[in-house]
Amino acid sequence: MKHRLRPIAFLIIIYTVLMYFLIFHFDNLKNIVKENYFSPNAIFTETERYLKNNFINHKQLIKAKYNIQYILGKKEFNGVFYNNNRYLEKLYIDETYSTQSKNINAVKEFADKYKKRATIVLIPTAPAIYQEELPIFANANQINQRELTEKIYKRLGDDITGIDVYPQLFSKKKNDIFYKTDTSLTMYAHYLIYTTLSYRLNYTAYGLENFTKSEVGLDFYGNLYNNVLYNSIPPDKVYYYRKNTPVNVIVENWNNNENKTYYTLFPQEATISQNPNDIVLGGNGLHINIKNNSQNVINRNLMVIGDNNTTKLLPFLALHYSNISFWNLQNENEIFQKINSNKFDETLIVFSLDTFLNNPLYEKMKCLI
Repeated sequence: MKHRLRPIAFLIIIYTVLMYFLIFHFDNLKNIVKENYFSPNAIFTETERYLKNNFINHKQLIKAKYNIQYILGKKEFNGVFYNNNRYLEKLYIDETYSTQSKNINAVKEFADKYKKRATIVLIPTAPAIYQEELPIFANANQINQRELTEKIYKRLGDDITGIDVYPQLFSKKKNDIFYKTDTSLTMYAHYLIYTTLSYRLNYTAYGLENFTKSEVGLDFYGNLYNNVLYNSIPPDKVYYYRKNTPVNVIVENWNNNENKTYYTLFPQEATISQNPNDIVLGGNGLHINIKNNSQNVINRNLMVIGDNNTTKLLPFLALHYSNISFWNLQNENEIFQKINSNKFDETLIVFSLDTFLNNPLYEKMKCLI
């Protein structure tokens, strides 16, 4: 009986909303209903198009549509699965494996060119961590991300060491590893990656008791929220972890041909952009350089290559290196100089698995070689 009522309720809500506009405002909407009377989906599509072209606040009606569809049982929109707790974006993969293969070859070529100790981390996406929150129909079609990552590590050869961060992230998933409205990791998740990397990168990771957890204070609506517009999920809170003892650093962040210098890992003034994540090193730049002049830091240099997700890992790593040079290959700007291999001792490559599978990183990595 419940399933029979859903289509009826669906139609009632649709026609109630549309009749409001018909009666008080819009003859054009009346024509849309007439022309598509027996097709509710067509009514939605045509109404959406009309509102988009004619009304500033058309998003409100689109949000109402998503809310109605969710109530009636729809759990996926444009490759994003949603529930009352979080959004989960489906991981796509190029069936030709062309992008993946070219990215693998570019990483191998990079490591071979510079002959430096190289480490790579491919970070699983949220559906691999929060599998139980996916709809049943979606879970059966999910890619085994850990297995795929292991295959990529093997293809990279013995000169590049792949680090598996999946167990650490999965075991702590109740602590909000991913934002609920965005595809990116929280800074706590990057702390877990930082501790996992300690053995390979030869440093002793600081325990959480050595950091103060602080909230930025701005609500964060991520990229998935803006795409889906299903608005029953509250905004995310953004936290960062500042070391309890002073850290003497100089941070240079290049973005859009503009160079900004900060004397802290967490510049408060950077959040004026209204993106609370920009408090970390001033945001996602094309190139970020961190000099740590603290007395207890060993003189060694680390080259990091990654994407937008990587930025929040850098403040933890910066506690153990006198200099970190980070290149963001997900940034839309072009790389503007080749790497001077004499300036770094080892390389860390960190990408979201989604970025590595679907973005032509090889084009920009070749610019660095």
